[in-house]
Amino acid sequence: MKQSTFLVVLVLMTVFTAFAAKIKEPRITNGDVAAKGQFPWQVGVVATRSGWINYCGGALISQEWVLTVAHCIYEAEAVIIIYDTLSLEDPNANVKKTEKYIVHESYDNKTLQNDVGLILLDDPLPDDKVQAIALAEDELEAGTQVTVIGWGLTSDDESEFYDVLRYMTVPTIDNEKCAQVYGLDVVQPNVVCTDPGNPVKNPCKGDGGDPAIVDVDSNPTHVALFSFLSTYGCEDPDFPAGFTRTAFYRKWIRDLTGI
Repeated sequence: MKQSTFLVVLVLMTVFTAFAAKIKEPRITNGDVAAKGQFPWQVGVVATRSGWINYCGGALISQEWVLTVAHCIYEAEAVIIIYDTLSLEDPNANVKKTEKYIVHESYDNKTLQNDVGLILLDDPLPDDKVQAIALAEDELEAGTQVTVIGWGLTSDDESEFYDVLRYMTVPTIDNEKCAQVYGLDVVQPNVVCTDPGNPVKNPCKGDGGDPAIVDVDSNPTHVALFSFLSTYGCEDPDFPAGFTRTAFYRKWIRDLTGI
């Protein structure tokens, strides 16, 4: 096993950081196993600091930029991305380490407002290993089916991340309905929520920053990033999952990356 990959696997087997108040660290339940090359933009993200480790997801929006949530990389000393793999324990997984990242200047670590961030790799990834995903320009409407992809836990009873990449398709809901659960201070216009349904389909622990995609089989477009979930866990049918809207931050992303 490559030394860098071995270190990443050790990192991923440690505890996850948690969030306070009524929102807890994002963690995919009742999803399907992905096929090799099905989601070529998907990356795992490991953010580290002395005594602190956070595992999340992200999406390649170019050969050198990764889009993720701010809470994943906030105050990190280094960031590792794992790409072009279905398994985080694959000894041949590709790994990149960087100290270059951007957290939105108005990010609030308590309410998770403006929960969006960017990671800049030290050098571009090879063309044959990755495929960047397009970013939404238009507002996401309620009732839209979105596909969410990630390596997070598959139930509240688990204590370790899920090694195989999984995905699920869920509908978005009206912000007004989501605000009835989390409040208007949390569910602002930059946020969109998804219906957990029955059986429950939710992102789960380790899925923070995972992309929500529309038109995944024809014209895949990144429309949101998984941001928060209720403290009651990922299997409660009464609590939607909260996402940061991509289109809301489209100008911010373009101004910083040129993408």
